[in-house]
Amino acid sequence: MTQQSMDTFLKTLSSSAPVPGGGGASAYVAAVGMSLGSMVANLTTGKKKYAEYQEEIEQIIEKAGKLTDELADYMQKDAVAFEPLSKAYGLPKDTEEEKTHREEVLEKSKINSFKREKVNNPDHAHILSGILKCPCCGKSMYGNIAKAHSKDKKTRYYYYCKNTVTPTGHECSFRLNIEQTEINKFVAKVISAMVNNPRFVEAIQAKIGTAVDTEDMERQIAVLQGRLKQAFGTKSRLERQMDTLDINDAHYDRKILDLQRRYDEQYDTIEEIEVQIGELQSQIRSIQQEKISGDNIYRLLLAFDEVYHSATEAEQKEFMKAFIERIEMFPEKRKDGSWIKKIVFNFPVPVDGEEVKELPLETETTVECVVLLSKV
Repeated sequence: MTQQSMDTFLKTLSSSAPVPGGGGASAYVAAVGMSLGSMVANLTTGKKKYAEYQEEIEQIIEKAGKLTDELADYMQKDAVAFEPLSKAYGLPKDTEEEKTHREEVLEKSKINSFKREKVNNPDHAHILSGILKCPCCGKSMYGNIAKAHSKDKKTRYYYYCKNTVTPTGHECSFRLNIEQTEINKFVAKVISAMVNNPRFVEAIQAKIGTAVDTEDMERQIAVLQGRLKQAFGTKSRLERQMDTLDINDAHYDRKILDLQRRYDEQYDTIEEIEVQIGELQSQIRSIQQEKISGDNIYRLLLAFDEVYHSATEAEQKEFMKAFIERIEMFPEKRKDGSWIKKIVFNFPVPVDGEEVKELPLETETTVECVVLLSKV
């Protein structure tokens, strides 16, 4: 459904075809509205005037993107659920036999359409959903559910890339479903191996509670505040000069215009300085907030094995989102069983005596060390 052109979609919608219908059209309109919201946020991001709201803007862009994708999925889900039902409505109902058969098919179609929506376990959370990145297009991968097989009655959970086009306009060809349990456990093993290293524990304990260095930025703010005070003083002096200028002065018109020009320039100067001060204050707040968040994550890391494995899947997902920015994938599973190419953290972590935000897992030796460490 989402692969149709707008022209095809609208023509089919206006025809007697059973799908798309009202549900798919509503999801389409909502997706368009959400995309317009994303447009506004993308036009705003990075602007000096809105620097203090940058973090919120980025969150809006991410959330709006996910909601747009979900709404696009609902277009397809609506079609899949309703099409069998529409066919059942078209069955003949002239005889009692036909009526009975039609009612049976309708009931079965309704049950099956509801089943599609309820292939879900409320206790299950797609722990790495949105964190894993597609090796082809680089976009986020999300959780997928396979209905329980009739043989073992077991529901299976996967990560998959729902995108069909890369940012460059080329087709995204990664269509593999990656089993969730295996990759979830591997990422947890990587973190467990890190936190059980004595050097890691020592370095993390040293980081918690340390003061953040914002002295340079605070000095810059002090200098800017001095310039701001001077600009306001100049503005007040110019106001007094204009108020006391002799209207009978032979050069009154030229003088008043000159004073007015200089007076207007002070407003530009004041605005520019205030923006610079606001940006620096926003940076300091961001650094301080990151420090608070970082300390909380570091404390959790010190008790990772105990806390993580006793947490619900929803809590495990929240931890992973707070600790890991993204996980880059290989296009195919390697011989050592690993899918993961690199883990990028939200905060610097000590690894082998250095503070890093990226942990490459490209060599088999690295993966073997991680697995061995996790068994110690």
